[in-house]
Amino acid sequence: MTINPIIKAQFLATGNKKVKKPAIWLYPWSAEREYSRDLISRQNFYDDLVERLVISQVDSLVAESRQFRPDSADIRLDFVDRVDAIIGSLVFTFRNNISNIARLAINQSQRISSFNNQQFTKTLQSSLGVNPFLSEPYLLDQIRSFVDQNTSLITNITDTQTRQIKELLLRDLSAGLGSAEIKAEIRKIGKFGKNRARLIARDQSSKFDDNLSELRMLNAGITYYTWLTAGDERVRPAHKAQNGKEFRNDTPPASTGHPGHQVNCRCTRQPVITDSLFN
Repeated sequence: MTINPIIKAQFLATGNKKVKKPAIWLYPWSAEREYSRDLISRQNFYDDLVERLVISQVDSLVAESRQFRPDSADIRLDFVDRVDAIIGSLVFTFRNNISNIARLAINQSQRISSFNNQQFTKTLQSSLGVNPFLSEPYLLDQIRSFVDQNTSLITNITDTQTRQIKELLLRDLSAGLGSAEIKAEIRKIGKFGKNRARLIARDQSSKFDDNLSELRMLNAGITYYTWLTAGDERVRPAHKAQNGKEFRNDTPPASTGHPGHQVNCRCTRQPVITDSLFN
């Protein structure tokens, strides 16, 4: 692969004789944190609704469930119907008061794309002294894919929690558990939601960022990258072993895949820009 002709023309026009070492390509920490805050805020709103619409009803549900007798189908039906009504109210209120999920994903795709483009521009300027405007026909499809995937993942968090809460209520009320025990179990489900939201924010941010890194480097005619880890104790041993090694942008390493594609990976690609690209 040879360097993009627009970049080559600009570099030759600078009169520079040698390619310099490019600046370090950074991970989008700020964008990831902002996305995490957005998703946690959504989860906090959901948890508040669970407290107000579900947990506040547990005491009376427990009292009601203890009234049914094996020979009284009507009473048991009333108890199940009431759980259905409570869950229905939770779903209706949440969906009618929460911000559009797709908008959260669109905002994040724009933050990541902007930051990634800054890194791309920075490396070309530091290495070649150029700042080319390159068409990016792949970008819209990448954003659409990110938004669709994230909308599904985010929706699934509260859908899963709602299903778990309903199943928990029916099971525990039928088993005769007390109010304190049931409330504690419902609140544990809330912790799952926040943990899942944080995981999605990191995992999807790193994957999208690396996808754009690959496409922008290939579009520029940069064949190889150097693997860079986050450089802390949380780096996987397998990824630590890759640190500093060169790989092709179009061929993921068999043992790890590209940086950022395994769950919770914060590794990045450092473009390899050398004089040989201009031969």
